[in-house]
Amino acid sequence: MKKIKNLLLIIMLFIFNACDSGSSTGPSSTPTPTQTESVVTVSLSGITTSNFDQNSFVTSLANQLDINSDRINILNITERNLNVELYFSDPADGEADTATLLVDIVEIDTIVIGGTSFNMTSEINEVPADCAGVPNGDAYIDECGQCMCGPNGDPDSSPCDDDDECEQGCNGLWYNDLNELPSLDQCGVCNGDGSSCTSNNLIDLLQGTWTITGQCTNGSYYDPESNTCEPVDSCEEFNDGTYAVINGYNYTFCDGGTDCETTPFNLSGNNIVFSDPDSNQTFSITVTLSNNNQTAEVSGMIDEMGCSATNVETWQKVCTGVTDECGVCNGDGSSCTSNNLIDLLQGTWTITGQCTNGSYYDPESNTCEPVDSCEEFNDGTYAVINGYNYTFCDGGTDCQTTSFTLNGNTISISDPYDPGQTISQSIILSNNNLTAEIQSTSNYNGCWATFTETWQKQ
Repeated sequence: MKKIKNLLLIIMLFIFNACDSGSSTGPSSTPTPTQTESVVTVSLSGITTSNFDQNSFVTSLANQLDINSDRINILNITERNLNVELYFSDPADGEADTATLLVDIVEIDTIVIGGTSFNMTSEINEVPADCAGVPNGDAYIDECGQCMCGPNGDPDSSPCDDDDECEQGCNGLWYNDLNELPSLDQCGVCNGDGSSCTSNNLIDLLQGTWTITGQCTNGSYYDPESNTCEPVDSCEEFNDGTYAVINGYNYTFCDGGTDCETTPFNLSGNNIVFSDPDSNQTFSITVTLSNNNQTAEVSGMIDEMGCSATNVETWQKVCTGVTDECGVCNGDGSSCTSNNLIDLLQGTWTITGQCTNGSYYDPESNTCEPVDSCEEFNDGTYAVINGYNYTFCDGGTDCQTTSFTLNGNTISISDPYDPGQTISQSIILSNNNLTAEIQSTSNYNGCWATFTETWQKQ
């Protein structure tokens, strides 16, 4: 007698677990933990792929489980050692949940497909699923803890997001509500009110000549040939002598150092508002000062024929005199003698503990595993800040020294264990500047974690 091949159906049954779609109004929360889903292996005897009626099978199985057939989603159908994969969507009101279906399906031993009865057996296993609940899917958790669709994801059919609205604030934290994103004030202070500058009046700080060193453009520009908006995301350095001069309330821009145009402007907060002498349009550019008011980030929006782009220029103040030890042109050194962060950091710090929150990469399962833990250090681990040199001594003996730069309250360090990589750590001082909270983030294979260390001044 001719043997009839058996058709092996692998049925992935799972319910989508809702991921945070960005409704949080504050800093990023703990990422959604890695999930597993129940997989049911269904073997049908006496049937091949050539005479397998998928629609009839789905209808019959749904009837026996007493659910709507659109909850059953077949992913793949093959014979013998290959798989037929399907999963259950969320239940409608009054329908059984997946846990109940898993119990019911293993009790089914016969199924009618196209009027023919076939023997059926089921076996339940557990498989890893991504944050959208898709077994072996490619959705991932972004820096804000949101479940983002991967290359094969679809936000219309699974609870993942594709808007990628997540930005890092000047405090080192990530935000999915951009209305709460903290920014630097005109003095370079994160979420500051401008009161820390030597002069609180921005117009005074802007006076003088500024070298424009580069520009980044992100968004889209209008292409008249195709009459479409073309994407742009580029940065370029300027080495052609381009500069700007602020003289009172007059703004002079010199393209290439020679083609100059002057226009008056108004100042509203940290926004310069002026009229373009060529187009008679009004433009507004936002100015953010840092580096003791010697560096300016100047950003503005361009909109042409419905194509919008953001331009961010970097300006460096041209000092016509002598720069003091604090980096202030013609300064007396008084701006960095008391509450300057670099002075407050000098000395030896005992590192008393670390908290880790987020996820880490597990190479065995090739998944992001959740982590939320704190540990105390009692092994003599410490750090030494000497000028702009940072020494970390693990256990009090294994020491590595590297130089760093300071921007606002953020230290940027070259990783001594991974040459070419930079580590950024935000610093918050308290307890009369004797306690420091050092926070950094890491990303390995798409698994994000936040590390917070506690330092005590010796």
